[in-house]
Amino acid sequence: MRIPVSTLGLGAADMRDLDREPYRGLGVRVRVREGESHSLPGSVARYSVTWYLHKEGRFVSANVIATCTEPVGFGCLDQAVSYAEQRAHTFADCTFAAGSRVYSGGTVHTALPRN
Repeated sequence: MRIPVSTLGLGAADMRDLDREPYRGLGVRVRVREGESHSLPGSVARYSVTWYLHKEGRFVSANVIATCTEPVGFGCLDQAVSYAEQRAHTFADCTFAAGSRVYSGGTVHTALPRN
């Protein structure tokens, strides 16, 4: 079941793993970390994300096909999760189009399965 992102209630230095809808026969997981950024008016929550593509089914690290920690910080939790999920989809699309392996700053462990 997909949990609405806005109901997560992350706290400072908190981390959550979110299983998203499967895509092209692959599982998609987004890991969100909340941190703080200090600015003139005070502390502001910032979110960093890592996405994972894995063999569809239950997430097990041995089944991870690709992963990437995005080098962007986000001010909004929903925006961070949406961005990471879209990047995972784009990676899968490019890899399928290329026929097997593609490197895009993350780590590719194996070739993606064909549907």
